[in-house]
Amino acid sequence: MAAHINDMTPNGAPAAPPKPDGTKWNLNTQYEPSMCQTILDVFEHGGTLATACAAIGIGKQTFFKWIDAFEEFQTAYDMGMSLSEKWWDNKAQKNLEWLDAKGQEQFRTEIWKFQKAAEFGAKDKADTTILVDSGSDKIQDLIKEIRQGHI
Repeated sequence: MAAHINDMTPNGAPAAPPKPDGTKWNLNTQYEPSMCQTILDVFEHGGTLATACAAIGIGKQTFFKWIDAFEEFQTAYDMGMSLSEKWWDNKAQKNLEWLDAKGQEQFRTEIWKFQKAAEFGAKDKADTTILVDSGSDKIQDLIKEIRQGHI
């Protein structure tokens, strides 16, 4: 859907939609040291980079320029990422264990796997290659069982 002429900026680019409160975005936001605390507050509650950018009214490009230009902003970002990770770790930890209908403690392995994969950069699926002498009768029987879905 094409933008209406009234929805264009003076240079012809589409205008940003209004903020949730109905006001317009300030597209000329200048860096202020108080923004460091704002992004820390966002990250402390599990916020993302996009959420932090929205909270201070800038885009990601500007965010990364400010990281390079302002040491305190870089420090706030580094600390903020740790705070966000801690928030998500705590959230996952709280949901790892539960009691089933019999009152037996259970462990949610899927949450744990995703948490550890994210923490250590692991992939969702591991590929394994096993080299064996396929001439062995036991190996042939094993392969047959696997193909038939018995194993």
